[in-house]
Amino acid sequence: MDTYLSEVKTAIESGDWRSRTWWRSPLYQTDLKIGLGQIEEAFTALSKIFSKSWAIAQIDSIISEAKKPVTSDRAISPWESLLREKLAAAQSRYDEYYAASSICGAHPIFGHLFHRGGLDTFMFLYGIGSNLKSLKREILGDLPGRMSKASEFEGASAELKFLASWAAVGINLKRHVPGKGKKNCDLKISDGENAIYVEVKRLESSPTNKERSSLTDALVSSVLAQLHARGLDGLFEMELLLRPANRGEVKQTTDCIEQIANMIIRDAEQRADDKSGAWRVVDGLAKYRHIADKSRGTFGGTAGLPLDERAEADKIMDEVRDHADQIPEKGPGLFVIMGSGNRSLTLFGPKLPERIAERFMEDRTAYADVSGVLILRSLYSLEDGEVEIPLFVPNPLGPRLSIDLLKRGVPNLQKWPTEEIASPRKP
Repeated sequence: MDTYLSEVKTAIESGDWRSRTWWRSPLYQTDLKIGLGQIEEAFTALSKIFSKSWAIAQIDSIISEAKKPVTSDRAISPWESLLREKLAAAQSRYDEYYAASSICGAHPIFGHLFHRGGLDTFMFLYGIGSNLKSLKREILGDLPGRMSKASEFEGASAELKFLASWAAVGINLKRHVPGKGKKNCDLKISDGENAIYVEVKRLESSPTNKERSSLTDALVSSVLAQLHARGLDGLFEMELLLRPANRGEVKQTTDCIEQIANMIIRDAEQRADDKSGAWRVVDGLAKYRHIADKSRGTFGGTAGLPLDERAEADKIMDEVRDHADQIPEKGPGLFVIMGSGNRSLTLFGPKLPERIAERFMEDRTAYADVSGVLILRSLYSLEDGEVEIPLFVPNPLGPRLSIDLLKRGVPNLQKWPTEEIASPRKP
């Protein structure tokens, strides 16, 4: 057994991710010009939240959840059936974890701590640890507890990064400031001359866009299971061509996903040796390309269905309206919408901010103390990797806030509509 696999197995069996040594490599210290002391401090800060007892409880919970009987009203994909067979046959806690986590999913940070490595994982973990140790306990508030929960990790870690960016440039931070209503405002940021009252929200996709995303996920699950079962190695990409316009059509599309996946696989099997990478259309329902080259991996990606930007904007503005009284009277108030993990807030176009601006104009009273909405999103391109491009949509009728103050803590800020909305370059 190689050193890497041995370390991973030991870490998962014991629940002690710090037993792995990869993150102490001198390469990170040399290439990134970070001292070992700084690295140790950051990873120690991580271990206070993601402790050995936390890890053991996470592994126990994942395995227990995966072993629960499947209810009769839920269909099981061929891929999940295969994983459940592996779980039943597992001979070690390590094998149980791998099968169970593929069925139920694990905490978003778990894989980074226990079985990943390399520069991207190092920067991800070091960034979180550094942000944790840079903030005082009263500013962190409930963030450590929220980060320990799988369902709240992405939102809490994005909020942590947001707070740390302000602290790094010397901006004064104050948590839980009294608002106009019964509840407090999340945060007050000030530089001595200007102040902004901030409410931070992380929203799931609207029901419409959840349904559209689920179609893509269902196709991926079905095709992946058959790819592995039939040994079709290589790069595999696909895109649904159906464009359901309403819930009835979404239901019809869901019902035929398995049929679409079968047609893709049959067609791919007939061309198993094709290395051209040409896109093929299957009955006008979907298109795919398969490059028979094992070095290219097993799965390349899937393009999702077009998103309903108006539905997403209305979900945002309903949230702003319902919590506007947490902003002190006359503001200036800012609602920060975390887009991490939400496809609909990452891949939007101009219609989303247009609708947000419309909603501000439609109800002046409801948004009287709100200066605007800031959407924090990460875009990815092959050329630039992950790039954060926050977009500020002002309330034309609301109190003015200091854009200069906002820009100090929010690098790469774009203000709508005076600047073009950036989007990831197409691979």
